[in-house]
Amino acid sequence: MRQPDEGELRARSLANEAQVRSWIADWNCPEIVWAEFPEEPVSTAFLEQDSEWWWNTSRIPWMRNQIWPLSADPSGESRPSVRAAWRFDSDYMFQELSIHVESILDPEYLAEMLALGVHAAALKGWQEEDAHSLYRHLYDALNHRPLSNSVLIKGRLGFVLFEFMRMPFFKEVRIMLRLTLTSTATDGTPLNEHGGTPFDS
Repeated sequence: MRQPDEGELRARSLANEAQVRSWIADWNCPEIVWAEFPEEPVSTAFLEQDSEWWWNTSRIPWMRNQIWPLSADPSGESRPSVRAAWRFDSDYMFQELSIHVESILDPEYLAEMLALGVHAAALKGWQEEDAHSLYRHLYDALNHRPLSNSVLIKGRLGFVLFEFMRMPFFKEVRIMLRLTLTSTATDGTPLNEHGGTPFDS
């Protein structure tokens, strides 16, 4: 398989930044205020042979595993704080979106907030009806009794795999929602162009 050249990687990097910026703008969540957008992504692995190129480049780094870390604080009292990270692989292709929330436990509100956040991400093949399905999954997990227990669920909506965890934290709750992409169902069946299988009803 042909490796992308510098121009392609630069274009992808700019597109990734635009996608992350759009996500913040499109996620309708007035209860939080986003911190200043980072000037550059960060990387978990920096290759030595890239260093000279990096120090002579003013805008787009040549990195491996590009990460855009984001944070938001509550706009009022008793509302959520949010930490998120968009991760892209060595070819600057989407790898993962993780969202961490700390909040009072309000299942209806948090399920809606997170479903709207995922919808705003506009990941591959995402449909409006997927947001409604995700809301139901999240609400059931958030409202699972007893509330002092931790809860972990996993699922797939089209091409999007989600993993959700609810953990008690004093009088509040910590939440993790992780999103990745797949081309197969859980049994290995290839997904069609609409993110379904021949066995989907």
